[in-house]
Amino acid sequence: MSTSSIKKGYIQVFIAGMFWGTTGLFMELLAAAGAGNSLVSLLRVGSAALIMVPVVWKNCGLKAFRINGKTLLMCAAMGFTAHTLFNICYTAAVGSVGVATAAVLLYASLFFVCVLSRIFFREMITKYKVIALTVNIIGCILTVTGGDLGVLSFMLYGTVMGLLAALGYSTVPIFGKITTGHTHPYVITFYNFFFGALFLLPFLANAGPSTMQLSVEILVLGFGCGLMSAVIPYMLFMTGLSKPIEASKVNVIASMEVVVAALIGVGVFHEFMNGWKLVGMALVLSSILIMNLSPALSVRSEAQSG
Repeated sequence: MSTSSIKKGYIQVFIAGMFWGTTGLFMELLAAAGAGNSLVSLLRVGSAALIMVPVVWKNCGLKAFRINGKTLLMCAAMGFTAHTLFNICYTAAVGSVGVATAAVLLYASLFFVCVLSRIFFREMITKYKVIALTVNIIGCILTVTGGDLGVLSFMLYGTVMGLLAALGYSTVPIFGKITTGHTHPYVITFYNFFFGALFLLPFLANAGPSTMQLSVEILVLGFGCGLMSAVIPYMLFMTGLSKPIEASKVNVIASMEVVVAALIGVGVFHEFMNGWKLVGMALVLSSILIMNLSPALSVRSEAQSG
């Protein structure tokens, strides 16, 4: 494929990250409307699966829903790790060590994706990737904490749960890269949500009847959450992965999510913005630039050494 196709893939991943940045906005609004964590997770993934049905039907036809058993199994595994495992472990981590620490631990997914991409796709771990990864993690930590590292608490149980959430999150680009190589990205997106919602149902039932109380407001917000923070970004992300781009790069590029989430926090919820947060966002943007420029930098470095 052409260079323009590769660039388009990375741009789609970048825009996907921007839409993922709206997740916190909808979660805050749903929590204020009385929805519990389990219900929010199910509404997001379940409504996304419903929205994807007409999308797949219109763009791919009804026959597209019929996929081979191996791909279906991979979609089921992705639905479980990316939604069920992630939501359970992340919620447990927040309850144990707090939101800030849980969010910081989640960025370990950048490291996991890099290692898994090396194992499954034999992608090189270059010095520029390591630099971009390091800059990105530091930037994310500063953006989340505002430079106040004292808010972090690494208790054993919460830390393990946070790392397991990160591991679950890191499987999306791996399963996505494998499955979109032979199946339409929209079909993969649908089954990812379908199995995610299916596996979340038992946990919602065990959470108690109070978590299942619905209102028009909750349903409307849930639909909006599914569309803006799940359907649109996942469609873009999977479509980007179907192009010849490196899976080890996508999570750094999609980390634009952190910047958008921070800006929404300041603009909508009047959260405090200080110099450290601005530095953190600048570092995140710099890491994305380094990751995108890494091929050109590698070629230039080789030419100079030659």
